[in-house]
Amino acid sequence: AKTHVEYKDYGKIRILRGNYLPDTCQWEWQNIALLEKEPYDLRDPKFFIDSNNNLRLIIDASVIDKEDATKQLIPYTAYLNNNLEWVLEKANVDPSADGAKGQWLWRVTWNDQKKAGYGFSYKESDTLSLMKTTDGIKYEKIATVSTDKLTKNEQLSESTIRFQPDGTAIALIRTERHGLIGISKDSDYTKWSFEVIPFRIGGPNFVVSERDEKIWAAARYLFLNKDNTLDDATIVASMNEKEFVPRLRLKSGFDSSYPGLVLEEDGSLTVLYYSS
Repeated sequence: AKTHVEYKDYGKIRILRGNYLPDTCQWEWQNIALLEKEPYDLRDPKFFIDSNNNLRLIIDASVIDKEDATKQLIPYTAYLNNNLEWVLEKANVDPSADGAKGQWLWRVTWNDQKKAGYGFSYKESDTLSLMKTTDGIKYEKIATVSTDKLTKNEQLSESTIRFQPDGTAIALIRTERHGLIGISKDSDYTKWSFEVIPFRIGGPNFVVSERDEKIWAAARYLFLNKDNTLDDATIVASMNEKEFVPRLRLKSGFDSSYPGLVLEEDGSLTVLYYSS
């Protein structure tokens, strides 16, 4: 899209496939598809892979009114069919998770042990809805999740869930003024405990290393510059069930972050993010 949120400036999702060329240390990108669905503003696509090894996307489709405000949030999904074509369709999401504007199912992570995908949807409130899917299209609400460790009515929003080898679910969550680390050791993940990160984060993402179970995260972080001005930047952090510790500030500034993370076979971490 040309803008972040604007009436009739319908966002589209472009899918690229990249090959790294080690001889030149460059990436070569190939255009695969362009997904669009007027009159919806498509945004924030995230890949996940289901138990049948199908590559899928979870996407938000927003309705933008004439005042350039978000009027409605509708989860959509996309998948690669047998003809290697991307198919975009409305997700079948439990309406009990809806708020005044619907809901945003921000990311889905698949758990092969459970043969199901899980993700938090949010609705501009101090609660999240834990959603579960077995086919990547139909999503059932299995729990309402909240915490009393934040200031009253502090809204919860963007959330990433990952799973440790023992099945423990870990979540990294954005709030209005903080971050949250969530832990669930239940077999059905309906009960959660939380630790508050004492600063605000955005675009939360993290990966769990299969080698040593260490957790590496990345997010947007608010910095105080030497001249006392505020500046957003993308950071890499170490993380465990209790704390989130910034370790590295990446080259970035102002509106930035929403990182993608890949743990490579040699143990290195690749971070892909944007910066303005």
